[in-house]
Amino acid sequence: MRRGFGIAVATAFSLFAVALSIWDIDEDIAEAFPRAEPILPYVPYLAIALLLLLALFGLSRLGMAALYWVSNMRPSQLQNVSSCACREEDLEAVCNIAAMSIPGVLDLQKTQALYAHNPKFIHKVFDTQDHRIIGYFCVLPLTKKGVGKVKERDLMGDGMQVSYFTKRFAKKATVYIGGVAGIGNYVKAGAYEQLKQFLEKQNVYEAYTRPTTKDGVRLARQNKFEPVSGQDKLVAGVYAYKRR
Repeated sequence: MRRGFGIAVATAFSLFAVALSIWDIDEDIAEAFPRAEPILPYVPYLAIALLLLLALFGLSRLGMAALYWVSNMRPSQLQNVSSCACREEDLEAVCNIAAMSIPGVLDLQKTQALYAHNPKFIHKVFDTQDHRIIGYFCVLPLTKKGVGKVKERDLMGDGMQVSYFTKRFAKKATVYIGGVAGIGNYVKAGAYEQLKQFLEKQNVYEAYTRPTTKDGVRLARQNKFEPVSGQDKLVAGVYAYKRR
């Protein structure tokens, strides 16, 4: 609003200067306002400068609008991102991508054991054009024993057992989100969108997670996850949950 007012004032001043030149009224103004007489010869020059500034401002606004239009006309990179359940031969590639984000977050041997227990727990995120694996997300449906371990804040780690997780997904399940990652920022965003779509499709009732990075904590807070223990704060390494 202030910017619009400034433009209006500058435009009015420029028109006033044009009127001075066209209708030759500067002498009348000098008679009516003697103190203004010394600056009247400079008014047309000031007006020209203002008009140039207004023109430059208009061009810059036009350029910004054009850039915005072009950027929105380009097809989104996320349109080329999809996901599906991993095949066993995909697990090594997925673990390598996970290691780029957080070293050691996915151990290949443990991942293979979980895969043998539930082949649908880990999804690869891939480029639909060349089918290259570019990310992943991991969602594990919990047994009652697994839910108990989460509430005890002792689900993952060396003592993790496949008995904490069910062999298949059921609608309205309680799940543990084990991780989400991608190669590059736009792929991370795509992997996160694929994860959300999967949770909605499964109609997940309750989800637990344990963010291990600042970005993971940010996403957990953004999605209104709360610490499992009322004594905890939602920071890296803290178990958190969310209900529908």
